[in-house]
Amino acid sequence: MFDHILYVPELAGNLFSLKAAVSKNNIIQFRNSRCWIRGASGRVFGMASLNDKLYRLNCSLVSQEQACVASEQRRKLNLWHERFGHLNKQQLKEIVRYNLATKIKILQSAKLSFCEACVKGKSHRRPFNPIRENQSSEPLRLVHSDVCGPMHTGGRKYFVTFVDNYSLLCRVFYETQG
Repeated sequence: MFDHILYVPELAGNLFSLKAAVSKNNIIQFRNSRCWIRGASGRVFGMASLNDKLYRLNCSLVSQEQACVASEQRRKLNLWHERFGHLNKQQLKEIVRYNLATKIKILQSAKLSFCEACVKGKSHRRPFNPIRENQSSEPLRLVHSDVCGPMHTGGRKYFVTFVDNYSLLCRVFYETQG
């Protein structure tokens, strides 16, 4: 299914991005002078015919009223999704279907928009390697160093640290005056 589509009939020509369609797990097939756009399940969502070196998408317009109803339903579903602590759409629709909460009106066909908070909440990373795996096998084979400064504390402005990865021996050297 496609969303966030802008159709401007007064424009001399409208373009359809195949890359955008494929990035949403749709399948694009070309054969002879025809093109089919299928969803991941194989259902045909669109068809185009070759016309003057370009494929012209065979479209039927949805009334503005239908588009507004779909947009309003998505807005409502998004709002309840946030209010219920980012609950998934299936459980939200079950709340409506079984009348588990009052004054919630959401159509079963409503779709949830992309939720950045949900993606961030589910993201994770692998843990850091244990210290021993990153340790050197002999003294001075790996030395970590850092420079700090300039500091405005009334003494020397800079110092540098050296830490031997094998022995963890640390040395600090201050700038020399002069």
